[in-house]
Amino acid sequence: ITVSDLVRHELLEHFDLPENKVYTIYEGVEERYVPRSESQTSTVLSSFGLLHKQFALLVATLEPRKGIDVLLDAWCLLPESLRRAFPLVMTGSSGWKNRALLDRIGALVAGGTVLHLGYVPADVLPILFSGAAVFAYPSVYEGFGLPVLDAMSSGVPVICRAGTSMAEFSQGSCLLCDTGEPEELAAKLQFLFESQTERYEWGKKGIAQAAQFSWER
Repeated sequence: ITVSDLVRHELLEHFDLPENKVYTIYEGVEERYVPRSESQTSTVLSSFGLLHKQFALLVATLEPRKGIDVLLDAWCLLPESLRRAFPLVMTGSSGWKNRALLDRIGALVAGGTVLHLGYVPADVLPILFSGAAVFAYPSVYEGFGLPVLDAMSSGVPVICRAGTSMAEFSQGSCLLCDTGEPEELAAKLQFLFESQTERYEWGKKGIAQAAQFSWER
């Protein structure tokens, strides 16, 4: 059993296995990842100095395959007015080969447009998801990519990479970056930041697609 067709194809490519013995069964979304109103998120968000639907979110382990350098490059290309209106909130555990990345994040935090929360408790994470305006996930490789599904289920528009397992299961309900170039990611971030209507429409697409991954919906 594999969690995506991408992994299934890799498995069949590298190992001598009969195709009819390898099946894809996607992961599911937890029921706590749902859209929430401003009144439902305000207590948690205010504790971090955040406003409902006024920040971008990344939830990822800080390591090379997550594409975080590309996100930070894209972030620096955005107009300062947008970066201040929608600060980037980064959460997740520390990974490997990230000393230079941590130093860079620290410099951006000092500049006032990035907030690095590190690890956050499990009961706080769903609130951050549902309170975000945009979820940016430029990871270049995932077996599945559960944070993308969590964001979709929370009603948050998602930007992720084409050609990945996330593009596979999102089925057109996320904005996809075809390249690893920061300019493309910056353009998609700006597109969403500047249009509440587009954020709402892409959020609706995500909710509808995420419903396919739960027995409850």
